Amino acid sequence: MIIHKKNVAILMTACMLLAAVSCGKAPEASQAETISPIDVDSQIDIIAANYDSIISEYLWEPYTGNEEPESQPFAGTSFAVTDLNHNGRLELIISCVQGSGIYSYTRFYEISEDHSSLERLSVNGEDVQDMAGDFLPLSNFEDRVGAYDCYLKDGEYYYLVQDYISGGWSNKIYMYHSYSFGNGVTSDLIGGCEFSAVLVDDFTTVKLWLYGPSDVLFKSDEEYFEYMDQYWSGYERQDQCEIQWVGLDLDGDFEAGLYESYNGFNPHSDMESSVLYNYHDYFDNFYSVDGEYDFEYVIQVL
Repeated sequence: MIIHKKNVAILMTACMLLAAVSCGKAPEASQAETISPIDVDSQIDIIAANYDSIISEYLWEPYTGNEEPESQPFAGTSFAVTDLNHNGRLELIISCVQGSGIYSYTRFYEISEDHSSLERLSVNGEDVQDMAGDFLPLSNFEDRVGAYDCYLKDGEYYYLVQDYISGGWSNKIYMYHSYSFGNGVTSDLIGGCEFSAVLVDDFTTVKLWLYGPSDVLFKSDEEYFEYMDQYWSGYERQDQCEIQWVGLDLDGDFEAGLYESYNGFNPHSDMESSVLYNYHDYFDNFYSVDGEYDFEYVIQVL
């Protein structure tokens, strides 16, 4: 009964891009470990020069009855400028988080090795949009700043990303992924939990599936949390990585938005990540409806 995003997602014509208005300024030292300010300017110039070809993938034309409808970006789309693999070449991440999370997608681009162009990155070896990880954090959507757990192993940086899907009040899914950017984008499923709730006579029974990779089901909270906590045991914990997301605005200044995002990128942040393995922190209150109803979790195993 485990549901994966690729099975429930209806493929739609991609998601977004563009920027909120902000003045470009030289990046601070904390954001530019291996990138000189002059090189940042040239790389942002390259990204900005690709605006027309990129934006065309994230627009749609709503039916208004007019002969020439005006194109607009998909709702819930934002982009970020980062250097998540610390290689001195900027990445452009475009994340489209729509409604319930079922129609959420992410695409990745990076400045080429010879610093001459912007290249689309493959995901797990395929030239496709990623349908698993919602990089844009819904829990902190107001200021569009996301903090991500960062780990280092054998010179490679890995990031914890939480993917959320809601099928209404009764059905919800949390999935957790490890992302790295050493050779294209590699996304590995760490584990997740799925909920199916039924309310009868003011009592809610929540069927719960706790699983790891390859749909391995855990028989208890203790097994699940122990596995999730131990996943990173062979990695070196780094500072939180803070990413500044900029919303799509066709009337905005794209280049200014690129600078705004890069200037907000901080690989050494003390900001707390909003990703939590412990589903009780959210669902206890959610399913009790502020204490109005009684409820219980029933763990499902095969």
